[in-house]
Amino acid sequence: MSQFPRGGRGTYPYNDGSNLVAELFVNADESGMHAKPTWVLVYGYIAGPETWDAFGQDWNGILADPEYAIEVFHAIDFFQGRKPFREWKAEKRNQFLGHLVEAINRHKLYPVGRGISYEAFMAQPTWFRRYLTGGRLRSEGIFVYTGAPNDAYHVALQELMTDALARADEHAMVHFIMGQQDRVEGYAVGHLNRIRTIMEAEGDSRARQLGSIAYSTGTITKGLQAAALWNYLCQSKLMRGSLTGRAEWALKALAEQVDHDVKLWDRGTFATAYDEVLRRLPAGALERLEKENS
Repeated sequence: MSQFPRGGRGTYPYNDGSNLVAELFVNADESGMHAKPTWVLVYGYIAGPETWDAFGQDWNGILADPEYAIEVFHAIDFFQGRKPFREWKAEKRNQFLGHLVEAINRHKLYPVGRGISYEAFMAQPTWFRRYLTGGRLRSEGIFVYTGAPNDAYHVALQELMTDALARADEHAMVHFIMGQQDRVEGYAVGHLNRIRTIMEAEGDSRARQLGSIAYSTGTITKGLQAAALWNYLCQSKLMRGSLTGRAEWALKALAEQVDHDVKLWDRGTFATAYDEVLRRLPAGALERLEKENS
């Protein structure tokens, strides 16, 4: 487990009487954390610790190959032709990217997470945004927890966790390794705790499977480099509408391996979720919500 940072494996002992003896780790990358972004993204890969260790060895071997000889792979530097890739010829770049994609696919890392359209999120009614960001409703339309109606990041992080839990066996504990960002580290931990509390209050047994969030760098945790590659490709497709060249090839090769496309919340997704919540509201609750959250 040498590639995981100290403290990244959550709370022990493993078995606290709940039979949670297996572990999975999500290496995830975030973007869109600035004010009024176009998209808020939290994408990553999930796998067991043995898989991550084996993957890390392969990834290190590619980077250390004398043909390439780089310390750490930054997707944005690679695709924008910055150092140390600036002088590489097209054939070398394609070959190198091919090796990275093959390593991800060979170890069957599975992508998790969603992109959230900030514009579509902010277009929703205030009460619905509160609901989506942790606000828990009583049947008569009163909030028990207030939520965070201007915080699309909560939705993105929650979707990452939901995706991860869907991939996990019911007895597995899931931990999250995120890239170091001083501005949001405590923020994400707070979100994890709120999401767990809400799940527990709603009687969702999966709450016990949510482990911890730890922070690391791509230099230490190789899975973060793979997560950043997937996040960059997803972000680029969402921002531009389509990709070309080696970026298009890489996204297609990674997505086809696991029958997975770029997942997102846009206006259509929000509309579907809104209709589902409306169907569960009792008579008079919507009027009260709209009045008190105008």
